[in-house]
Amino acid sequence: MKLVTPSQRIPDPGQLAAALRVLADEQRLRIVHLLACGDLCACDLLEYLPISQPTLSHHLKVLSEEGWVQATRCGKWMRYRLQTSALHNLVRSLESVTQPGVECECQNVSPVCSPKECPS
Repeated sequence: MKLVTPSQRIPDPGQLAAALRVLADEQRLRIVHLLACGDLCACDLLEYLPISQPTLSHHLKVLSEEGWVQATRCGKWMRYRLQTSALHNLVRSLESVTQPGVECECQNVSPVCSPKECPS
């Protein structure tokens, strides 16, 4: 998942919002946190999550489709790995939103009120 490409200063707002929606779920955040410790299979994750196996499968599918988690078959088990590059890219994208630049929409904003009218 690339939210900001090298030629792009600011992320696509729609892509960034979609990525944040995926991580806005409490159980998905717990899954990401658990996988930050290393690769785990679904049965390992279930030991620490108050959800059923079908619900876990749904969350892992959503995380995989968005590029946060990679699944690998290991015999009859599936092991899941956190894609840290996707998280680093999200952090860079969020940082770029707060950094005005040449391509920034704020360059086209004309304030209506005078800064002198605003309290400090």
